[in-house]
Amino acid sequence: MDEKRNREAIIVIASVVVIILAAYLVIGPTVTSLKKSNYTVAAKGADLKLARENLDNLKSLESSLNGKTDAVKALIGALPAYTDEEDLMTSLEAIASKEGMQLTGITPTSGAGSAGGEETVLAGRQRAMSLGEASFDATVKGPYQNLQKFVTDLENNRRPINVNKINIAKEAADAAASSLNVTISLTTYYSNLSS
Repeated sequence: MDEKRNREAIIVIASVVVIILAAYLVIGPTVTSLKKSNYTVAAKGADLKLARENLDNLKSLESSLNGKTDAVKALIGALPAYTDEEDLMTSLEAIASKEGMQLTGITPTSGAGSAGGEETVLAGRQRAMSLGEASFDATVKGPYQNLQKFVTDLENNRRPINVNKINIAKEAADAAASSLNVTISLTTYYSNLSS
């Protein structure tokens, strides 16, 4: 009987070992596959989080860009479609008069030309903008304090104007007075939008 029990015990132990071995061979690859899937899901989750952050950043940039549209429109509006010397002269005369200066002349200078082509996106439509520049000398007369205000007004004008150079001379006949003859080299810009 002991032999029979031993055999039965061996058969039971062998059966358990076979069942455990079969389970390991069947379940082992499945567990390994599940672990790999878990790592893949974690990586995809990190990618999704990064993509959401990027999307939030893009939405923020979009709202910021939309907020700049008015500023771009104002800048485009400040640039005339051509050199428009009459408007420029009227504007300079108004600034000079406001600051107690007398505009005595405007002379176009060499160096006028195209500043190059640019691309700009405005209100969702792409438009080509060719930016041109016109250089000229403006001659004004008046006291130094008024000249400072005149130059400040030029630099803060709605229409972009660069003050390139200022030549100041005192009138020989007016040596005792505070009146100055001033030649200011300026550059202004104009646009050529095509839709």
